[in-house]
Amino acid sequence: MRYPSGMRHDRSGNGAPLRVAVNTLSVVPLRTGGGETYLVNLLRHLAREPGVRLLLLASTANESLFRDLPPETTEVRLVPMTGRSVPLRLALEHVLVPAMASRWGADVLFAPGNAVPLLGSLPSVLAIQSMHYSIVPEQMDRFRVAYFKKLVPLSGRRASRVVAVSEDIARRLAEVAHLGPHRIRVVYEGFDPRFARWEDEAKVEEVLARHGVARPFLLF
Repeated sequence: MRYPSGMRHDRSGNGAPLRVAVNTLSVVPLRTGGGETYLVNLLRHLAREPGVRLLLLASTANESLFRDLPPETTEVRLVPMTGRSVPLRLALEHVLVPAMASRWGADVLFAPGNAVPLLGSLPSVLAIQSMHYSIVPEQMDRFRVAYFKKLVPLSGRRASRVVAVSEDIARRLAEVAHLGPHRIRVVYEGFDPRFARWEDEAKVEEVLARHGVARPFLLF
């Protein structure tokens, strides 16, 4: 799908779409877990947002995740990347992703993988979903710890705006990147509609009893 040349977002409100390029390379099915759930569901809603056009920069490993998005508002382009090589993926994120986004005429680049490209001049929005590299570094390999220790603070300062999924992450990021609170927005993760409250109290009690759960309880 291609859009007419010159169709650019106009902040004066003339109705032209906002072109958002999304770097999806950090998400690998059955491997990235919560990051996959977060991005897939976020894109399902963004793709239906009036006035938004999405360019998803994907790989052969993850492009199947986005096949159910509406084609009239979403375009998926494959980055020449095979396998699950983390060093290769990181190199492409900093070199090829910003080049492809600019060539497409994007207004902004959304980076949900804890780092924004070091090259290019396109405004970017950085999403930080975890600070595991600094909280529990022993649970990550040394390469990833060293990479994020350097890139997360740098990306926070380079991004036009930073989205954190919790107040704790926002606070930690502000400390390590020396960012003022005006640069970070806390946008909590949503919940799947399957977790909506049941109205049938008898059914609720039956399920709680079956699993031996007493009130009050916390589902997480």
